[in-house]
Amino acid sequence: MVPFAESADAEITAVQALATDANESMKATTEFFGEPFKVDNAGRIFKLVADFLVTFDKVTKDMDAAAAAEARKIKHEEAAALRKSRSAANTPRDGGDDGSGGGGDASGPGGLRSSKQRGGGHFLDPKS
Repeated sequence: MVPFAESADAEITAVQALATDANESMKATTEFFGEPFKVDNAGRIFKLVADFLVTFDKVTKDMDAAAAAEARKIKHEEAAALRKSRSAANTPRDGGDDGSGGGGDASGPGGLRSSKQRGGGHFLDPKS
């Protein structure tokens, strides 16, 4: 039992030295962050740091979510603008290509205009 007591005594001395070092480090850390060090409330700094880290993570996630939402909004607006421009390009306009092959003057094939485009019906039609 004597060897156990000697080894335990050595370990207890080492643990006490570690506890003293930890206490001094805690005091230095607490004072570094501007808090008064109190031996009875030494773990308060850990709670403050933990609360800060939780809040920081939440804010970071919120900012990432807002950035992603903004990116989706911009992408949606760009897609809508592209659809609008494609739609505008596909609709015939005054003077645009109406598919008649007449260069935009509303004439038929080969530049010939129909009787309705000339303003009248058939030349034998009494109504014209």
